[in-house]
Amino acid sequence: MRSVLQPWVMDLGLRHQGVLVSAVRGPDSIPKHHVMKRFVRGFRADLLVSFADAPASFICFLERGEFLDLMPDLFKSIDELNLHYAMHWLHAVEVMAFKHRSQERRDLWNILYLNFVRKLHLTPETPEELDARLNAHEDVFAADQ
Repeated sequence: MRSVLQPWVMDLGLRHQGVLVSAVRGPDSIPKHHVMKRFVRGFRADLLVSFADAPASFICFLERGEFLDLMPDLFKSIDELNLHYAMHWLHAVEVMAFKHRSQERRDLWNILYLNFVRKLHLTPETPEELDARLNAHEDVFAADQ
């Protein structure tokens, strides 16, 4: 059966998949041409299977150079995001940074992840800490919420 999720995503645990899917929609509270929306379209390109051969709207691949060039503008505007969405985004970026099938894409998402946690004055998780948190038994996971 075909899926809108790329095959590598289907190999992840259900919580990992849920974290990724939670960030697909993007933030509603910012203008259409905000830099964050460009990152969300790039995120979708690394996560979803497009119905179009050359997608140009909902899914738009971010080449390495564009990804890195847009990061400073994203961090200048980070205060424009609501915290609820920003945290969904941060957790999804973390999963991309540790789990994407392509080392090149993992590296880009990891740069974004590390800069994002620094910007928010947080401590980054290791891949092992991420997996321990997301793979925890439901009773343990729910108790930590």
